[in-house]
Amino acid sequence: MARAETRQQDGLADLEHWYPWLAPFTFRTTFIPLSRDHARALTRAYTIRTDAAVSQLLGLAPQELERHDALLLAELSSSMDIAISRMGPCFVRLNSRSPKDAAEVDPAVFDQEASALSTPNQKLALFCDMSGRSLRVCSGKRAVSLLISSQRVRSDLQQAEEAADQGLAEWSLQLCLREWSD
Repeated sequence: MARAETRQQDGLADLEHWYPWLAPFTFRTTFIPLSRDHARALTRAYTIRTDAAVSQLLGLAPQELERHDALLLAELSSSMDIAISRMGPCFVRLNSRSPKDAAEVDPAVFDQEASALSTPNQKLALFCDMSGRSLRVCSGKRAVSLLISSQRVRSDLQQAEEAADQGLAEWSLQLCLREWSD
């Protein structure tokens, strides 16, 4: 099945379809519309971010984000700042999937904290905890940073774009801010 056709099926499981029934039993969630222009800006920022890592390895100058895209990402950031100010720390995701592949653990901090642990299981638990905590966002800027660092998000954005272009599915991606719970 092609990516665009897969979006047609996957879209049925998006958060907005099940959240109304489970809202009393799950984390409070705020939905923020995501235009196709904003989605394209996120996708281009992901590509530039990925290319920058390669450029650095090769000693090349990294590509700059175009002004139009920077303004679109600033709009998204501002929209999320407003929602975050109302709900507090949160977990950001698309209505389709989350950027959990963008979790980052600072190796120096991990090594420092892990040095007091004695078993591999304790160290693995620490790593998992640190990875999870790195997905906690308190600002729109941090949320955008996670979104443009995630291959999962980029893939869903491109899949939704292709499905909409081919008339297989309406554009329905949204940003979702879910209440954070430690």
